Amino acid sequence: MRGISVSIMHNVVVVRWARFGMAAVAIGVSIALVILAIRGWTVEDSSAYWQAAMRLRAGLPLYPVNPDPGASDVYRYAPWFAYLWVPLTYLPKSVVVTGWAILLVVASLAAVAGFARQPGLGSRLLALLFGSTLIWTAARGNVQPLVILALVRGLPRQSGPIWIGLTASLKAVPIFFALVYLARREWRAAAWSIGITVLLVAPMPLLGWKGIDPGPSLSLYYQSSPLVWAAVAAASGLAAVLIAVRGSPNVPIAAGVAAILALPRLLFYDVTLLAPSVAATTGGFVASRSRRGADG
Repeated sequence: MRGISVSIMHNVVVVRWARFGMAAVAIGVSIALVILAIRGWTVEDSSAYWQAAMRLRAGLPLYPVNPDPGASDVYRYAPWFAYLWVPLTYLPKSVVVTGWAILLVVASLAAVAGFARQPGLGSRLLALLFGSTLIWTAARGNVQPLVILALVRGLPRQSGPIWIGLTASLKAVPIFFALVYLARREWRAAAWSIGITVLLVAPMPLLGWKGIDPGPSLSLYYQSSPLVWAAVAAASGLAAVLIAVRGSPNVPIAAGVAAILALPRLLFYDVTLLAPSVAATTGGFVASRSRRGADG
């Protein structure tokens, strides 16, 4: 009995030290990201939105021919977002860029507020990691914090298909979150998600879109080959669909992983696509609705 007690105490100590180590790493990485964000506060990606709006004002093609795929000012999104920036171009650029940066920081904090309010160390560490990554992204002026906020807050709402459509028209891969509706057997919501996305991206070829090389990134498209990337993306997407067909409550996680692997231009901050996945899963979003449908 004494040997068993010693073994149990040893395991408890190991678990405690493991938790402490994980917390220390998460806190350290989060602090480092915030410091890097502050020291490298360029808001450079906002130039892509500003210049796209200026091209619209001048009557030029929204999508330039043969752009540098690695440049931060390349516009890759649906036209509606550029048109949204057109009125802003009549204001001083410095004012607009400052306001945009503040908006992105607020969105970063709002996107992880739910994790911070949940009990348990794990949720709070996720809030730190996701939040610091989004703030690092905000420092570069990228729209990603607003995309993640829209998915985290919008997915559980009746307006979820609208938010999926809007974000998918900007980043493409959020369309995978429509699989949540497939898992819940909400065919109309799934159809609306796809329909809104198609409606928003349909004008792209009319405004000069001919496709842009993804450029250097962490994606298998660049690190390995387009064929390997396509195979992995197709396999992960098919797996997510099968999980959704089964009605599994884990479909948000599968959708998030598939979304990341499907990106031909994968950057560090794209890991935050797991934030809406975790939020939907831990909130019982899919499971509760599935049970409701079964009970009905």
